[in-house]
Amino acid sequence: MTPTSLAAAYVVCVLAGSAFHKTLAPARAVDAAGRLLGRGAAVAASGVLAAGFLEVASALALLAPGGFRLGLAGAALVWFAYAAAALMAWARGNRRIDCGCNFGSTHRDSDVRAVAAKATALAALAVVLARSGDASVRLDLLSLSAGLTIVALGFATSQISNNRQHQGARAS
Repeated sequence: MTPTSLAAAYVVCVLAGSAFHKTLAPARAVDAAGRLLGRGAAVAASGVLAAGFLEVASALALLAPGGFRLGLAGAALVWFAYAAAALMAWARGNRRIDCGCNFGSTHRDSDVRAVAAKATALAALAVVLARSGDASVRLDLLSLSAGLTIVALGFATSQISNNRQHQGARAS
């Protein structure tokens, strides 16, 4: 396992997790996309479908021989689009949105600037990996397991933070 394969495995896991989350809670995804885009349900549903398709296609390309740079280009595209949508929401006056960043039933609104920063950081990771010069990266089971572990730790950290916020709100 190399640092490049670990980072690429993380990208695959984030892409797959995001697409999977859209299938688990499609109504929530459409509602969140509508708020993010400032559009109605039809446009939001189209956006969710397009994003989910691009996430799955990018993850599969990263797993396919010779698809490393193509998968990373798709990942960067979807994440830069998320960042742009979040910044446009900010410009419309939306300061907090449900980014869909948690798998729980609780809809947690996040600062839209943090959502844009996270999406930009993920897109930048994809661009850096694509420019790493190693287009022959092979993702093995160990790399994918490590990438999934990093994603799981991120979700756990987010959930702990969410629980603390709710406990603080109840104590007030």
